[in-house]
This record gives sequence, C-alpha cells and structure tokens, in this order.
Amino acid sequence: MVKSNMFEEATDQREKEQTQLTAVVTGNAPEKSERTMKMTFSISPQDRILVKTYAIRRNLTVSDLFHKWIIEFCSE
Repeated sequence: MVKSNMFEEATDQREKEQTQLTAVVTGNAPEKSERTMKMTFSISPQDRILVKTYAIRRNLTVSDLFHKWIIEFCSE
C-alpha cells in the first residue's frame, strides 16, 4: 500500500477548498443534490497549464469546464 505524504494531502485539501470557494464566488456552485466523484488522469504539464488558464479566463473551475465539454460532446 502506497501512502501519500502530508504535503500531497495538504495540497489536495487546499485545491478542494479553493475550487469550492471559486465556485461559490463565481456562482458556479453545483446543486447540493448533485453527486460528484473524483477522477484522476494524466496530461502533460503544458496541457495542464493550458486547461487551467482557459478555465480561469472564463471564470470556471476545471470541473465545470469538463462538465460543459461532456455535455457538448458526449451527450446523445
């Protein structure tokens, strides 16, 4: 069993808090009845920066950005 270090845990917690704060401030907070799940995938550092910058410029969280993409491209 691989145990994460305390810095990773603190970083994950801070990112979660920041996402929640940003969502509330921008009015993009999900409804309380909406369930969420954590998903992990790998992208290059350059792509990560591009995605985060794109979302920030549009006052979105990365989760909101992916949700919009899913609705646009994956819905039938």
